[in-house]
Amino acid sequence: MACKNTHQVASHGSKSYRQWLLVSPYQKVKAGTILIKNAIRIKIGNNIYKSRGGNIHSKVDGIVELKNGVISISAV
Repeated sequence: MACKNTHQVASHGSKSYRQWLLVSPYQKVKAGTILIKNAIRIKIGNNIYKSRGGNIHSKVDGIVELKNGVISISAV
């Protein structure tokens, strides 16, 4: 018999958006690079745009920053 409450996301701090990351933080990317696939719940920051399919792309060449669930690009 399965235990109750075995998966409490709030208690262990799971970051589900990291499963869809195609680049790592502080990685250099070019304009148009897909950063995250099918990101519905992630917030986007500077120099980022979201396509119709839910993918997140970079607008400019730069370095990926990921802070508090917000992804952004700092231009180089």
